Amino acid sequence: MSAPRTAPWRVLVVHGAGSTGATAQALLQPLWQEALPGPWTVTAVEDRTGDVEEVAEQVAVWLRGTAGAHSRRIVAGISLGAHAAILGAMRAGDSEPPSCIVAAMPAWLGRADGTARLT
Repeated sequence: MSAPRTAPWRVLVVHGAGSTGATAQALLQPLWQEALPGPWTVTAVEDRTGDVEEVAEQVAVWLRGTAGAHSRRIVAGISLGAHAAILGAMRAGDSEPPSCIVAAMPAWLGRADGTARLT
């Protein structure tokens, strides 16, 4: 069941491997303050493992737990958090998908050769 247009927004912020939830929230907050009408609440993932699989599971758990809550949901990730946001949304199973995923500066998770090794 889709959330009504007047439903509040729920935002999950997912930080990168070298950052924190508070930093990611501070960077992304102007985006939803400007773009999202109506009330919103923010939850930040705090994960210091740098394990994209673990973080993706946290995203999936949040999505499953907030499905059907009559709210519009956004998952916003930076770097490793962007990768985890997309993986987590894919792994949420039959749960209602988020209204939007913001993936800023997706992480490099492949083999570090060529340009990746130079940077």
